[in-house]
Amino acid sequence: MTNIIINENGVVIAGVKINEEIFQEEKVDWRLESREDLIENLCGWIGEAKPSDKFLIKEDLKYLQKLDDEYVFQAYQQMSILLNRMTPQCFTTFVEQF
Repeated sequence: MTNIIINENGVVIAGVKINEEIFQEEKVDWRLESREDLIENLCGWIGEAKPSDKFLIKEDLKYLQKLDDEYVFQAYQQMSILLNRMTPQCFTTFVEQF
């Protein structure tokens, strides 16, 4: 499991400090989300969703509830969870996007 720390000093993923502007200015196609906050948001959206979206939201909820991670990566353009655990090789490829 990749170590993610978010505090007043910023975001640190596997010991690499990430410039928060990339999230704030949407320079990447994903964002770092608190798993608990995302679950809460999905629960709120499910009542207003179209039937086809409700199925996807329920699947995401089931997936998120199985995890013990504090944070997950979520796509901006869609309600999909990109990554929650990374191998060192996957993380290196991921960080190269910055």
